[in-house]
Amino acid sequence: MQSKYFATGYSDIPMEKKDIIRELVYRQADLLLPAKAAVVIKPVPILEMKYDIPKITTIGSSQVEEGVRSARKHMEFWQMPVSLKKYQTTVMTTDEAKARMMGSYQTSMTVNAVANGMAQDIDAEIFAALLAATGQTVAAGAKWDATAASPATDVAGILGKIFDNTNIMDTDLGNIQIYCPAKVWSFLKMPKDTGLLYMTVKTWMEREQGVTIMPTRRLSNGALVVLPGEQTAHHLTYNGSDIPTAESRREEGVGDEFIITRYYKTVVIPEAVNGTKTSRLGWISNVC
Repeated sequence: MQSKYFATGYSDIPMEKKDIIRELVYRQADLLLPAKAAVVIKPVPILEMKYDIPKITTIGSSQVEEGVRSARKHMEFWQMPVSLKKYQTTVMTTDEAKARMMGSYQTSMTVNAVANGMAQDIDAEIFAALLAATGQTVAAGAKWDATAASPATDVAGILGKIFDNTNIMDTDLGNIQIYCPAKVWSFLKMPKDTGLLYMTVKTWMEREQGVTIMPTRRLSNGALVVLPGEQTAHHLTYNGSDIPTAESRREEGVGDEFIITRYYKTVVIPEAVNGTKTSRLGWISNVC
């Protein structure tokens, strides 16, 4: 057993090395995860569940006379089953590395590599789920690396469609996330003359349109537009105690192996009963 140190105000509790490695991998992967802003992260203690999804998302109030009670209003639900998927990886510390007094360095480097791989796998899973559920689409007027391009106009077009086809509040528009292909990122960062001063396209859009723009290698020819929130998408991660998610074993003649298991699933909330799409997700095609 090893003791895990916490800062002032927390206690030292016994913690095995396998659990420490799991926590290091989990936390570093979550820090590296580009798509975490697009979904609501939800730890859950079970692997399978049924979502109860409201058929409507807004119930208005009624104006009534004094001493009178308003009519009852009930929200109806429909169910959507969800199962978390299992992913597994390993961290190895070899006997030779320990004999050279390099065991900790080898473990640290391996943890970094494993965390990076886990972040990429989760990132791919989240983007795949979001892309499959995009409910609104516009085509870019020109590729974003072209002189005639107007990314702000294209974004304004998709924001208008999202606003018209959902019941989101005006204030929600300030939470919009724009994920663009990494290869056009440098073009959005180029300064342009706005008539008053020079600023980048990205800076102008974020300031004036109230969006957040981020690059990703998960997209190749279009931009994904996300209004994150409870009604859009959840990323479920298992945090129960029934399944060991950190295990260790001795591999004879090789070294110490630590097996790290993680269960997760990205769930997009459809806007229609038994549907697969939501207008809270949009797509701008032909940006590159």
